[in-house]
Amino acid sequence: MAVATLIVCMLLMMLVYWLFDSRCSAIQREIGKAEKVLAALEADCVRETARWDEMKTPEKLAECLTRFGLEMKTQRQDQIVRMNRDGRPAPNQIAVTRARMRARGVENMASYKTTGARAASSQRTVAKPRGTRR
Repeated sequence: MAVATLIVCMLLMMLVYWLFDSRCSAIQREIGKAEKVLAALEADCVRETARWDEMKTPEKLAECLTRFGLEMKTQRQDQIVRMNRDGRPAPNQIAVTRARMRARGVENMASYKTTGARAASSQRTVAKPRGTRR
């Protein structure tokens, strides 16, 4: 009886080993396929990055601008705005100060135009002669 139990246990152990081995082999094949896909995607990424870097050269940009009939110049130092990590402009920049001054000027012009239009419209209504109809 002990020998039969030992043989059954050995068969069960071999069956469990075979199941685990086949499962590990299947997982290993899936990992191999995923690694091949990853390698192909990394190669595509490197190739596209190289193409993008090639398209960003000043010569290529100038060529594209002339092809589409656009005229652009490189920015001056006082036109560059550096941003913080939180998305706000870094303090003490000339470009930010100038942009804020321009915005205030536009606001002042807009408020002047609306107040001037109101004053002119009120003057027009006063200056119109009234009719005698009732």
